[in-house]
Amino acid sequence: MSLIKKYKFNKQKEITILNIPLCHYGERNENGVVEKYFELFPKSYFKKIMKIIYENLDKKYDFVFICRVNAVGENYLLNYLFQEVAEINNAKKYCFIVFNQKNYIPVFKMFSNVHVINCIVDRVILNTALNKRKFTYKGIKFQVFQCTLDEINYLFREKYAKQDYQIPYPEQIRIWAGVSKFRYLPMVFTENDKNIINKFQNVNLKNFIFLSSEAKSVLPLSENFWNRLKTALREHGYDIIENSKTITYPQAVYIASQARYIIALRSGITEIFSTLNVPQHIIYTKHRFSPISTRKTREVHSLKNYPFVNQEIIYEYEYNNNDEDLIRQIIERV
Repeated sequence: MSLIKKYKFNKQKEITILNIPLCHYGERNENGVVEKYFELFPKSYFKKIMKIIYENLDKKYDFVFICRVNAVGENYLLNYLFQEVAEINNAKKYCFIVFNQKNYIPVFKMFSNVHVINCIVDRVILNTALNKRKFTYKGIKFQVFQCTLDEINYLFREKYAKQDYQIPYPEQIRIWAGVSKFRYLPMVFTENDKNIINKFQNVNLKNFIFLSSEAKSVLPLSENFWNRLKTALREHGYDIIENSKTITYPQAVYIASQARYIIALRSGITEIFSTLNVPQHIIYTKHRFSPISTRKTREVHSLKNYPFVNQEIIYEYEYNNNDEDLIRQIIERV
């Protein structure tokens, strides 16, 4: 492990020695004004982020789950892990902390009534400050869930990319959490979640396909591919409802639960889809943030490795730059 480390996000940088900040420098935006700055022996980013978290705690907790990775899939898995972690730590009053992502809160509310607090934190601080998985601050136990930035970078850029590491990502998250198993919780939809489907009055709700074409962690497929796929599906008699930013995560999951089939680019929301009793066609492309191949992306992130799934209704495809072949494979199975 290097004694001297350099972290950066956009144009802000930090250099540490033995995890103690030596300097912060670069460019930052202060109320719309971009300025260059250099701070020698600055206040620790850890202290800054913990001050923000502590000030946002609305009551006395004895345990706090910090969701460091801003991703719907990782946060989804916490729903199957937090009870085991809480029992191991004898936690009685606990909450979840998310950062800069108020729209992820409903992902937790689908599974439990645990309070979720959204903290607004500069990304450069978030990426560098939480370098311990477990710690105590002002008498409260904290656990950084899923992992630290160094751990996830080493996992994808070294172990998966170069060392042929075989443990799938969801199992690695469970190991990081320090528990021996996932614990099932059913999804609960509000009436507002369910009523969204009534807005699609021109769709045959007994014979539609839910299509989800966007993802953050893998490379996108072309608009031409999706248009050709939709044309082929309609020629086979299916109506289509597409996921969009105007639909909340619970609403999207509920719509998908009513579909004949789900067709999606592999993304975090497909992990929530995975437990639905609906046949699913999941497309894998190259990972966006690490040098692993399309095949390795499928091996690492296969939905068949996630907890509580029906493997028999999950079909997975590796995109090989042949639109026609992939569309043919999907059409043959719907």
